[in-house]
Amino acid sequence: MRRLAAIITMISLLMISNAFSQIHSISGHLINGLGTTERLDRVRVAFYEKRELIGSTYTDSTGYFLFIQTGVKKHSQQKPTQFQLFDNYPNPFNGYTTISYHTHVTGNIQIAVYNILGQKVRTVYEGYQLPGTYQLLWDGRDEFKNYCTMGTYFFVMKFNEVTHIKKMCLLASEAVPVFTINNTPDYLSKVISRAELTVQISDRDIADTTLTIEYDVNDSTLILGEIVVHVHPFVRTSSKPKIVMSGESVRDTLEIYHEKEVELSSQHAAIEWEFIDNDIVSLFIKKVETSSIYLRLNETGSSHVSYYILNYQVEPRLKIDRDRFRRGYLNIAYDDLALIRNNRGMATIQLISDLPQQLSFVNFKLSGNPIELFDDYVFFELLDDRNILVPDSVYLSIREPVNIHFNEYTIDVLEEYPRDGTHPYAWVNTYSGVTRNLYYLGELIANANPDGSKSCYCCGLTFEVFLRSILRLLDDLDRADIVNSMSVADMKYLLHLWFVERMWGDGPGVALERFGLGDRIMNWADVTKGDYLQFWRTSGSGHSVIFIDWLTSTNDDTIGIRYWSTQGSTNGINYSSEYFDGYGGSVDPDIVYFSRVRSPEKFEPFDRSKFVDYDEITSESYRIVPKYYLNNELN
Repeated sequence: MRRLAAIITMISLLMISNAFSQIHSISGHLINGLGTTERLDRVRVAFYEKRELIGSTYTDSTGYFLFIQTGVKKHSQQKPTQFQLFDNYPNPFNGYTTISYHTHVTGNIQIAVYNILGQKVRTVYEGYQLPGTYQLLWDGRDEFKNYCTMGTYFFVMKFNEVTHIKKMCLLASEAVPVFTINNTPDYLSKVISRAELTVQISDRDIADTTLTIEYDVNDSTLILGEIVVHVHPFVRTSSKPKIVMSGESVRDTLEIYHEKEVELSSQHAAIEWEFIDNDIVSLFIKKVETSSIYLRLNETGSSHVSYYILNYQVEPRLKIDRDRFRRGYLNIAYDDLALIRNNRGMATIQLISDLPQQLSFVNFKLSGNPIELFDDYVFFELLDDRNILVPDSVYLSIREPVNIHFNEYTIDVLEEYPRDGTHPYAWVNTYSGVTRNLYYLGELIANANPDGSKSCYCCGLTFEVFLRSILRLLDDLDRADIVNSMSVADMKYLLHLWFVERMWGDGPGVALERFGLGDRIMNWADVTKGDYLQFWRTSGSGHSVIFIDWLTSTNDDTIGIRYWSTQGSTNGINYSSEYFDGYGGSVDPDIVYFSRVRSPEKFEPFDRSKFVDYDEITSESYRIVPKYYLNNELN
């Protein structure tokens, strides 16, 4: 008897030290605070005994979980490298059997049991799974929870269109009682019959939940029943993505799951919101500018934050085609259009601010003879088929027709050129280095590259800007397109001078002075944005550009120039900078020429009889092209 008692004691102590090994399966069902199973699929459930992880499993699509304790026959010491369905264990079996499988990639999986007649008995599992090794338990029952008759069955696994089949034998449907030692002393039974299991439930969509379960070590199955967990708020449904105009305000309706009070906010847009039903939110998003707006859901009194992305198809904003009207002058006829960009369907424009006297706006056109000075924005409201009012403005300047700052016209024109490489730099002696054919008084005076590339060369580009700017100024003054009484031949000769007669020379400055159109600027302190600049480098190459700004050192010393022109290093037309010799660059500060066009009332007469080789240079057979020493292709 003593020996039997000792054996019983040893067995009992073994059960104390490894009590959890008696449990064959643990099952349970998660529900949220509203009594449903929303957001409770693929939730991790982990089991601990004495702080040691025993194992873990995941819930299915209905929040149900089943964990099978170890004891299943080991199939291989090596991790499978492809899809594999293992033999069930035990087999044959009474009551329960474990079905194990391994998936090497993500996919849809279905495991079902069929009888010997090929009829489906029960779907054990169906869903989407990540790569890994899984175990399922079949309790010998059909879809209606009825016990199946003993006999041969097949379990069939379908994984990503691949099917595997295994055979198993059911001996009895009802579970066989677990063997227990009935003659254990009462005092020992009280010690060893109870144990604790810690269950940890975690997922990003729920509040982490920890349960301590006390169970009888003699039980083979542990059914935890319904376990309530807190699910964080989330957006169930929203309206379909809307097409919005950039800057448009949008109303939306969201259905939000929440168990506690929740607040909405966003860092990407100003929003207003209110619950119009228990879970329906009316949302107003102000001035949508981006296609994705992150909505922040924060439970009151909680640090947890959930996010939802509102997606919109954002179209460019309806706007007037340009930022400024043509420049106007007192008592000179003014006429200009306000065109609309980015419109959908028919567009209208409504003036909502005052205009200078004698100016009116009718049918997209601003016209009249202004009799008062004006230098401010004119405000409009735009409307197209979307029926959204969009405010916009255009700058209008009405000035005296004297002392005109020609540089403003130069800057206006140069800003119209694209800087995306579509007007490349190219040195070709078969054309005049301009982006387009240039005409004066109806005759061609400079031809573009015949290949249609819109390529240009530095002096050709600056001359093009000068000619376009001065003709635009004369148009604003309501004058004929005759520049200071110059003929077509005169303009060709000016082009010849602009392209620099000699090495180290000043092209634009000489051309403007000889035709009474402008002046050279000798004092650098008088140089301003929009002046024409011809400079030379210590390497011997020259460059014709439009001045933008000075480059200065930390001590405010002038050490270089920022300009607008064209060159290979900027892939054509663009802004660029170069430093003077001695400051990291090669620009010779002693061979730098600035010039500026005068206001038209200050143009002076010129004497063409003093021009050298005038007839030869201006003849039709003579093609005026940039001089070879202006080739700055290596820059």
